[in-house]
Amino acid sequence: MKKSKKATIEDKMSAFCREMMEELAEKSEGDYDALMTAWREMHTIYNAVTAEILQQWADEYTFDDGEVVDVLEANEAVVEFWDRNTGKLFRRNLPINCMETANGIVLTGETMEGQPSKIAFLSETALQKIHDLIGKGADAPHHEH
Repeated sequence: MKKSKKATIEDKMSAFCREMMEELAEKSEGDYDALMTAWREMHTIYNAVTAEILQQWADEYTFDDGEVVDVLEANEAVVEFWDRNTGKLFRRNLPINCMETANGIVLTGETMEGQPSKIAFLSETALQKIHDLIGKGADAPHHEH
């Protein structure tokens, strides 16, 4: 019974997506750039709505003990990008480790040769700390005596 219910949900979602894509295609009147712009807008709305609903579910179904989450971690990242030459959207699930803190985001994976590789995107907070440590920050005390 669960399988038929799942198939029904998949069928409904597929039908909805096809209907929306057909409507976008009709409104774009053969203009591929307009079609892609409309699709991006629809995709942004979809992501925002589902994120809001998922947050509501998390708030409703999980116990909030007041703990602040300081670190986010994942073993896979999804990257979507528009190819500037073809105008096509590509989506890749990348087997990279991702860690985000107040200091920024660190992506860890392997090069094409299988060697470990790490990329760090530092936040403004981290950059300010680095400037302070090397003496380039503001000449002001961080605490009062």
